[in-house]
Amino acid sequence: MFVRTLSRGDDAARMLGSSVNPQLSDQPTWFEPTAKIRALDDKSVLIVDGNHETPATLRVESANPQGAHTGKCSVKAQQAMIGNNIKWTDVGTTPPPVEQINVWEKFLNEPAINSLRENDEGPQFGELVLKLS
Repeated sequence: MFVRTLSRGDDAARMLGSSVNPQLSDQPTWFEPTAKIRALDDKSVLIVDGNHETPATLRVESANPQGAHTGKCSVKAQQAMIGNNIKWTDVGTTPPPVEQINVWEKFLNEPAINSLRENDEGPQFGELVLKLS
């Protein structure tokens, strides 16, 4: 096993890898359910990754009470999208069939939670903004 002690001048982010960068993941990161974390539930967020912007909604979910992360919660960004080949059955009164709705969701890591800011530049696109790069 290789262990290196970080010294002054080392780039900690490079040495520790992506764990210090705000990231979205397919797997949850588990947090203590603090008031700060719980307050994120149902907040709109604009996720900025380079030149790409994705509006989403934050969801705070409790861990399985019978599982390994009992008492913890995770935060995910979620967006429902309707497929490209929409087949409307009625003029605006019937939602599209469930099979035409796709849900995109990614979990936030701790640096991503800490990077969330009020969206002063364009709050109509999200109450919060998360800059990934």
